[in-house]
Amino acid sequence: MTRIRAHSILIAIAMCSPTLADGYSNYESFRQQIDDLAQNENIKAKSLAKTLGERDIIALTIARGDHDKKPGFLILGNTHAPHIIGSELAMRLASELAKDQELLKRFTFYVIPRPSPDATETYFSKPSIERNTNERKTDDDGDGEFDEDGPDDLNGDGFITMMRIVDPSGEYMEHPDDPRVLIKADPKKDEQGKFRLIPEGRDNDLDDQFDEDAAGGVAFNNNFTYAYPYYKPGAGPHQVSETESRAVADFAFDHPNIAAVFSFGIEDNLMHQWKPLGDKANPKGGVQGPDAPYFDFIRRKYQKIHGGKNAPPSPPIKGSFHQWAYMHFGRWAFSARAWWPPKVNPKKPKENGEKKEEKKEEKKDEKKPANEKRGADTINLLRWFESEKIDGFVKWTKVDHPDFPDQEVEVGGIKPFVALNPPAVQINDLAKKHHEFLIALTTMMPIVKIDRVKVDALGGNVFRVTVKVANNGYLPTSSKMGEVSRKTHPLQIKLDLPKDAKLIKGHGRTTLKPIAGRGGKAEYIWLLRTSAKQLTVNVSSPSVGSDTTQVNLP
Repeated sequence: MTRIRAHSILIAIAMCSPTLADGYSNYESFRQQIDDLAQNENIKAKSLAKTLGERDIIALTIARGDHDKKPGFLILGNTHAPHIIGSELAMRLASELAKDQELLKRFTFYVIPRPSPDATETYFSKPSIERNTNERKTDDDGDGEFDEDGPDDLNGDGFITMMRIVDPSGEYMEHPDDPRVLIKADPKKDEQGKFRLIPEGRDNDLDDQFDEDAAGGVAFNNNFTYAYPYYKPGAGPHQVSETESRAVADFAFDHPNIAAVFSFGIEDNLMHQWKPLGDKANPKGGVQGPDAPYFDFIRRKYQKIHGGKNAPPSPPIKGSFHQWAYMHFGRWAFSARAWWPPKVNPKKPKENGEKKEEKKEEKKDEKKPANEKRGADTINLLRWFESEKIDGFVKWTKVDHPDFPDQEVEVGGIKPFVALNPPAVQINDLAKKHHEFLIALTTMMPIVKIDRVKVDALGGNVFRVTVKVANNGYLPTSSKMGEVSRKTHPLQIKLDLPKDAKLIKGHGRTTLKPIAGRGGKAEYIWLLRTSAKQLTVNVSSPSVGSDTTQVNLP
């Protein structure tokens, strides 16, 4: 299929398919875009595996020449499946990187834009529900039945939202500033709850629980080995039990030239600093102390490029890909929550006829309400909907619920996905920012050079060869976590010996300790006897690169 034909098909699909009306790509369109990208000679597409839903997990290799001979970057799309903006950005990054011929001379890029395609596809299903699990059947409530109590679209609007049940013993109350928003009542503040709040649905298996055993079982972002959440919903029967997580982990380990990992998800360390933990050999979260300044510098660089403010907190996720990439895979690992609803200030009516002194006095006497923080993010989200004219909230509407025959039940709340993904018109601008960041990240990679070679003739064809290796890049040749995990290949220095050569001191091939950035150096000395006139010295690591020099013997 030619590029022109593939592109025209993409346009036709976008015009006629209702699932693409919002500008995001369903699986069919995603595969078509993969085929289109693969027309570029610098891109090779490969299916790593098929999911239970018979969808391919695609990896794109973007390179010139031998891809495994150059330092590489592994880029993952939406590690949290409902955050599908990550998949869209990964595809756009792949397209842009393939155009940069000079960059591809130095680096290889591996892109897995949609690591959990079955879970991602629920964005386009009806009723719409945020689901981050694959299609493995599970017994989440331990009753011997599988996937028997999922959500139900009670009001028939095509969205699974929430139910609020009027109940004097309920935990929730209406927010004083916006009755659409429910917050937990605090008895210490003399607050009385009014509602129970549960997902929209019925007790299909009659166990007095609601939607506790829905379709789909294991989440990609809970199935990795670091801090694995044993026996928790979404974790799976054991670590890396799923096709999706196993395919990605195997791909990573099969490419030792990967120097850094960049992923998109709701867990991020680019808007929020990872906590440094010193030099502990087995950290329980956070970063090794020597790595912390580098993460902090790169984080500030990202924030300057992104320009976003008031980023939501990064939730602690057990068994996540992002932490595995640093803790167990041992690479520099960066995760970005590419987008979040911006802060919207409330519109206040103009006050006339008031003196400045009176206003100051009023502000002095004002006390911040106790519930100011509770529900603030949801209220801001609703304000943003209004400012952007987005229909993102389902108005609370009464329904007849057979499980609550004598109680008032209303269905409503925030629609699925809208708090995690921007309008499609913003995707290209976000892609440009993340492409700029990725390019900046490539300039920080270590650059090893054989800085100086000194040869001393000691007589009788005996020579002392002293080699100094420098790192002219910003990052050290290995993270401290890479040393601890022992998953990164260390720098090796090698002396190609002539046939008649005999080593008196040193090894023909040996490892060097990690070299600090910005001119850090390492030294190695050989003592040998040879009648040869020239030697070859090489220093290399798959994830760092290599340098070779010829040494003339006097």
